[in-house]
Amino acid sequence: MFIFGGRAWWPAMVLGALSVTLPSGSASDISLPQLGGQTNAAPIAAVPASGTILNTLPENPSGPSSTLVVASLAAKNSSGAFKTHWIIVASALNELASAGGTAAAKAISGDPTTVILGNPASLGIYAAMSGASAKSLSAIRTALSSTPKVSTVLYDVEDWSYTPLAEQLEPIAATQTAQSITSAADTPLIAAPALDLMKVLYPGIPPRVAYISKNVAGRIAQYASAIDIQAQSIETNPSEYANFVLAAAAEARAANPHVRVYAGISTNPDGQTVTATELYQDVNSTAGSVYGYWLNIPSGGTYCPSCGTPQPHIAVQLLATLGVG
Repeated sequence: MFIFGGRAWWPAMVLGALSVTLPSGSASDISLPQLGGQTNAAPIAAVPASGTILNTLPENPSGPSSTLVVASLAAKNSSGAFKTHWIIVASALNELASAGGTAAAKAISGDPTTVILGNPASLGIYAAMSGASAKSLSAIRTALSSTPKVSTVLYDVEDWSYTPLAEQLEPIAATQTAQSITSAADTPLIAAPALDLMKVLYPGIPPRVAYISKNVAGRIAQYASAIDIQAQSIETNPSEYANFVLAAAAEARAANPHVRVYAGISTNPDGQTVTATELYQDVNSTAGSVYGYWLNIPSGGTYCPSCGTPQPHIAVQLLATLGVG
């Protein structure tokens, strides 16, 4: 049983066999599910200032058991369709529907485990959790004082003007502060430290190398209920994407066995041309090691000037291939 934002569910997961090559110096005693057995995963909840997750190991669920079996695609539900968990911006659901993905949009938004960044009620959606995307500690405080109350907060720290430089230079300390703020409001925190922060923190070191060698995901995960690995900038190279996401996810879980790990995927990150086949390969190679995906359908504008025209048809094709909706 999983608990996130006060909701509970019993997912039936099917995991594919994956191997992770950890960088030198990384922890190797990673808590990963055992294929072919059963697992009771710890619930997700807000993290108090002490850094200890506010939860206990769940009792045996009264719903369906969480049985793990080997399969070619990493996660499926009991009917054989792909099953994972999603973060998505509310406007992206409209983009999906407008591109012929109405069934997929309904399936994602109708899942109570989905985190919709924005106001789901404005779309007539009440099943999914409402989340706030905050790019600064100040924005977190504002989000938590809003009405209706959000179910979770995503702290999106990046190398941009929307995150104060002080928070960019000290993302671990900033996340710890974010955790204190959100836990006081009994609200789970999803940390999303961007890969481009490495240019600020470790100039001269390739960002992916710095992210892994400096254990960024692990150090951040200590203070979050969930973490998103923003790997979408390298998604057009599925092997590099998989290696990076699996290593970062392993470090996050080594530091916090309770943390839920998401990975970022995008239809057009920074205006790159991406195919649905590439995204499928990204998902297929990582779904057994992450809790879910932050699916982005960006458009050129204030937050992403180089993103260009939204490409929702790529997401529609991906979700159709995965059998979502």
